[in-house]
Amino acid sequence: MLNGYHIAAVCASKIHEDTMCCFIDALNKALVKHNWRVFVYTTASDLYWKRKSDIGEATVFDLIDYNIVDALIVLGNKILDDAVIDKICARAKRSSVPVAMIEKSGSKGCYNINFDYRKGFEQIVRHLVEEHDVKKIHYIGGFEGNDFSEERLNVIKALLAEYNIPFDDSMVSYGNFWSVPSIQAAEKIIESGNIPEAIVCANDLMAVSVCNTFIKHGYKVPEDVRITGFDGIDAIRFSLPKITSAMCDFAELAEKTAETILDIFSNKSVPESVNIMPRLIASESCGCSSADSEDASGYINGLNDTFNRFQNESRVLNEISALIQRCHSMEEVISYLKRSVFYNMCCILKKECIDPTLNPLSIHSSSTFGENMYVLLDADVDTDIKNRNLKIGEIIPRLDSILESAVPLIFKSLNSLDIPLGYLCFYYGKTEKTHLLQISQIAAALNNGIGGYRSLQHQQYLRTMVEDMYKFDTLTGLFNRNGFLRKYEEYVKSSESDELTLVLCDLNGLKYINDNYSHHEGDNAIFIVAEALRSVCGKGLCSRYGGDEMIAVMTTPCDTDEIKKGIEAYIDRYNRTSGKPYTVSASIGIHVSYDNDFEKMFSAADERMYLDKARKKNRRR
Repeated sequence: MLNGYHIAAVCASKIHEDTMCCFIDALNKALVKHNWRVFVYTTASDLYWKRKSDIGEATVFDLIDYNIVDALIVLGNKILDDAVIDKICARAKRSSVPVAMIEKSGSKGCYNINFDYRKGFEQIVRHLVEEHDVKKIHYIGGFEGNDFSEERLNVIKALLAEYNIPFDDSMVSYGNFWSVPSIQAAEKIIESGNIPEAIVCANDLMAVSVCNTFIKHGYKVPEDVRITGFDGIDAIRFSLPKITSAMCDFAELAEKTAETILDIFSNKSVPESVNIMPRLIASESCGCSSADSEDASGYINGLNDTFNRFQNESRVLNEISALIQRCHSMEEVISYLKRSVFYNMCCILKKECIDPTLNPLSIHSSSTFGENMYVLLDADVDTDIKNRNLKIGEIIPRLDSILESAVPLIFKSLNSLDIPLGYLCFYYGKTEKTHLLQISQIAAALNNGIGGYRSLQHQQYLRTMVEDMYKFDTLTGLFNRNGFLRKYEEYVKSSESDELTLVLCDLNGLKYINDNYSHHEGDNAIFIVAEALRSVCGKGLCSRYGGDEMIAVMTTPCDTDEIKKGIEAYIDRYNRTSGKPYTVSASIGIHVSYDNDFEKMFSAADERMYLDKARKKNRRR
């Protein structure tokens, strides 16, 4: 449970399709009456082809928190990668979460809820034979070898055998469940001249295409040939003639699913398998009359509105995607998102996505999304978000109020080049096709935008790192000579004072340390002198100017005696505590000038440094 509500998690793909809109809406209405809330986890792809892009899509199912989910609903006919389904179900079973498997027969350990396609298809064939006395049938199936297609072929063979009607393989074609191949199949039948009494198609889309093809060639439907489909999609109501079919009622499927879940939690006896009978729609294409009058103009206007809105929003989203990729900071990204077309949604990023130092082609968290998230966008909040940090278990900001609204929460993963970036959560007030179409559309734009932004930020970071390699000395961390000289003019010009102080430190006895104690110890001595210079002159411009020479330039008035004492005191403290078998020593030359001619300043400081070196050499003797 979550905040006092039972949670039903739905796993599906392509939820913008009419049947899925209907299913989600009906399921939510049935469950919210009983203190349940629906979370939908969706992909744009059905994962059938197992493409690399599907890997990133499928990460959305890793968001499911089985500690709060009370029931899992898997649309088995929408997720066509069995390995993904097995993984989802295995996690649910480990957490003792019951699984309702929809449209995937025979799933062990699950409550199976399916349409009885076999009997539904059988209704159509019996109707043709018994009501219209059809004796010669041609079947146009989906893909050859496909389970659904072959099952329907077997129904025809069995029924015609029952009625003693001959049937052979010449009476079978395949239309791949799609319009173009089914048109080609119809053309071949027409070319053969062997026109059957009826053509039974494995789905409605093929039936509409076949019907139009025969009419184009001068045949009358149903007078010359009767044509039927299967599924009950909207298009059959507006074709001329209207197509006979069998309707799979997804609202009834959702209600039966909700009933099963509620019965489980009421400790009622629940069958492991439930079959729902499709409803025969006898219409004009088989020779029956149609009593329904449909508003075709309203339907077409609705499609046009959806298409135009989709086109307009695609243009805007593409512009936003391009703008995001050119942003210089996450704050700039947020500014573009806040004045855009987003509403009823949140965008949550993995915390690592805002770190430009991390390689965007690698996952840097132990789990898919990690624990710490970043709220990039909360579209319905007018003011700036003060705290954008979010724990993965908190799901989204303002979760309490959104759960109270009793709308489905729809989750879609964000990923770029198969690397998970985060997720989107939508909570539209109505489960409408136009809303659900936006989900994949918005996700694609943000995938490109955020993925591109992240890559460019990392490239900029790498460029900076490369530049730093040329500007800074790797041993001491001070500017190297190249970096110092590039920075010097800018540094001097930014000063409010005309007085410049140049400090030159030269390590004494480097060769002796290298020869007797190793170059590693020689590097250590160089580092100590650099640290001594930094400790006193760190507010100035410090550089390792040569192998064992360090310099600093300061633009504020300085006490040269105090500088020298400070450097020597730092080195003395080190020598007293280091335990090294050698003594670190440096000669120091300091020159104060009102002329920013660096060569003159360096030459004067160099002379003083050599005088100091000679004094210290004589002192040692």
